[in-house]
Amino acid sequence: MRFARFCFLVYVILEFICVVIAGREIGFFPLFVEVIASALIGAALLLNLRFSFMEILEDFVKGNTKIRDFIYGNFAKIFGAFLLILPGILSDIIGIILLVCAFVFLKSKKDNRYSQDEIIDVEVDPIQEEDFSKNSHSYQDSQNSGER
Repeated sequence: MRFARFCFLVYVILEFICVVIAGREIGFFPLFVEVIASALIGAALLLNLRFSFMEILEDFVKGNTKIRDFIYGNFAKIFGAFLLILPGILSDIIGIILLVCAFVFLKSKKDNRYSQDEIIDVEVDPIQEEDFSKNSHSYQDSQNSGER
């Protein structure tokens, strides 16, 4: 419990420092617009996640998604969107990093996923030289007869 309090206190101090520095560099109004815009984007992402979560859950139940991928990708998206809603520069930076990592991770998992129907398993027999010479002669004979 003490460690959680300490981490929260460090976060609040770092967030305050970031807000003061950003306010001094860009001014109050742009900082205010950034806080409002990031909160709206975070809320929109959470609403979008609410609708797409059922599809992701169906993929998980069907076995198309591993539990690690399910937890990592969705947790990072939800937590990143929540951090965007919180006012502050540091929370926005961490939220954007989490969202980018989650979307890249989930996109790479979708690109590399193949269903069992898409995989073709074949066996190749070695070609005997005499079979090859017979087939090549019969092919040449059919080509020569077609020319006439």
